[in-house]
Amino acid sequence: LCNMEENLQEAAERALRRTDEVLSRARDLDADRRVVRAHDLVVRAERIEAEAHGQFRAGHYEASLRLTQSARTLSYRAIRILGGGL
Repeated sequence: LCNMEENLQEAAERALRRTDEVLSRARDLDADRRVVRAHDLVVRAERIEAEAHGQFRAGHYEASLRLTQSARTLSYRAIRILGGGL
């Protein structure tokens, strides 16, 4: 059980890092192009990712994983709208 918790923690940590990278790319593109629909997605992704980090700090790794995956999906959508490719 302890090992499973550690694996979940590591998976959440990796997922948070990856989402932070994708969100950073979305932010950069948003700053350059400012498309309202994409900007709204970036703002939502930032809010969700902040909550994901909070859940991680609280030791709620499954919740953190779900939230960060949602934030990453929104970030990818914004990147596509902004023509940034994947």
